[in-house]
Amino acid sequence: MLGERLSRDEEIGELEAILRTCPAFYPALFHLGVLEAVAGRSDPARRLLLEGADRMAERQPSSVQEIDVSAVIEPLQDGLRYDLARDLLLRLTEHYPNDPFFHDELGGTLVVLGERDGAIRRFEKAVALDPENARYVCNLGWGLLAAGRLGDAKAHLERSLRMDSEDEITRGNYGVLRFLERNGGAFEDYLLRPLDRKELGRLAKRAGYEADFGELDRTVNQWNHQRLEAWKWDLCRRREPPGYPEAYKSLGAFLGFVGQLSQAPYSLYEDLDLLAGKFQRVMHKFIFKMADADAEIFEEVYAGLLGFYGFLSERGLLSERALAAFRSEALGIKRGLLEKTGRYAAIRHDDSVPEEEKERIREELFDGDHRWPWI
Repeated sequence: MLGERLSRDEEIGELEAILRTCPAFYPALFHLGVLEAVAGRSDPARRLLLEGADRMAERQPSSVQEIDVSAVIEPLQDGLRYDLARDLLLRLTEHYPNDPFFHDELGGTLVVLGERDGAIRRFEKAVALDPENARYVCNLGWGLLAAGRLGDAKAHLERSLRMDSEDEITRGNYGVLRFLERNGGAFEDYLLRPLDRKELGRLAKRAGYEADFGELDRTVNQWNHQRLEAWKWDLCRRREPPGYPEAYKSLGAFLGFVGQLSQAPYSLYEDLDLLAGKFQRVMHKFIFKMADADAEIFEEVYAGLLGFYGFLSERGLLSERALAAFRSEALGIKRGLLEKTGRYAAIRHDDSVPEEEKERIREELFDGDHRWPWI
């Protein structure tokens, strides 16, 4: 029979106990380092991760399984701790200088952090070590796209396509190259390119005629993903505001929730029309629907919204006037919404409160907004 899942603090306690008995057990060092990173404790996380790399190299000096290291790198990247992933990968390339995987992973991490020249050098090293690996060649092309070196990028992407013409990532990067050849710029400019509303309108019209929204949904999802990806890169470079990984994750979940409330054929995250003028109704539904909504998540959503739309305004994709109006609307009702969040959390899961009384409180808190499926 499986036991209950450990809390983060309990898991940390068990790992610390293991390391007191066996301080060189590198899987525990790695695992504890990731947990410390997720908790925002950078210094102990870095120390544990680097020590884990050193102990692993002592036990396995020649080579390691890539999947074992990916299990450490991926949660760091998922948690937007690319800075710690970079430090760990640098140490691993010192221990395993002839392993192309580590150089390639480090190159991708450096692209996100804006260290373009260093990224290209690492990608070049991976290709030099394994010249017939189409993915490494593609990633070198991507790194060159990120640096705006389109001619060099083209040569490597075309070589990668000759090696594997069906690879979707390489084909996607080649499509980005074609766009940049026409419009100039680098990969990040593609992520922040002006929205093609005519194309979206055409797809929406066709979807209505054919009752098939597949292509429209894929296109809208791509736009939304690329805007969030650009903001993620910016967050990882600035490493602010405090708690930025949680703000990023909560924003994505929140905007996905808001999209489900809209009756429009599609919902773009950058369109403040989704929220402006009706933010209180949206938040009423969010507080009502999200079973784990509390003050902490509430603050993360606010930080994510103001950060994301501030970023889009800085990049010229949202007017300063629209941002100021939304900021005023959102901050003006924040205290009241926080109080409602606390009041509803207090009775949401309390079985001693009759359902009729809960509904009366919902009506009082949410002005009936919780009963309507749309906004």
